[in-house]
Amino acid sequence: MPLPFNAKPARCELVNLATFERKRCQFNPMTLQRTLKANWSRLTVPGLSHQPLHFVNTGNTQVPSLEFQMDRGVDPSFDIPDFLGFCRSLLLPPEPAGGVPQVSPPRTLFVWPGVLSLEMIVMDVNERYTHFYPSGGVRAATVSLTLEQILDFRLTGADVRNEVPLTEDQIEAQLLFVYDMEG
Repeated sequence: MPLPFNAKPARCELVNLATFERKRCQFNPMTLQRTLKANWSRLTVPGLSHQPLHFVNTGNTQVPSLEFQMDRGVDPSFDIPDFLGFCRSLLLPPEPAGGVPQVSPPRTLFVWPGVLSLEMIVMDVNERYTHFYPSGGVRAATVSLTLEQILDFRLTGADVRNEVPLTEDQIEAQLLFVYDMEG
């Protein structure tokens, strides 16, 4: 069913699962590429003319370049430095909890309602500043994130085949549940 003419599509969002800080993007990405690769071992069978392949595992799901464009000319209230700072913070471990330093990067929930919902690690942040105000302030910028999914459980082909994108309400309920479990 098409959206009404004046309706805004659901915008994607990043959630730092260590701090539960959330940032909604100003615009949805123009493209989304998701890569999953199988790892096979080659079996050597004496006398066989070829090497049969044996499944070992899959690599981590990767989103190699997820671009978020920002333009204060379209929405002067959008805080570009804040969004960029949030993206950079996803590369580093959170502040120590109870005096114990954390060494792993925070898990990030990338949510695009109706399209994709993945818990991932931000591997790379690339910022490009494209337009400036005469005063020197940033008017428009693009940030590109490289994401990698790290799973704590085993997936099967049926799990991947039956993956259904979550709605905004389902995502909100899931985040409230996780927040209640942590708090």
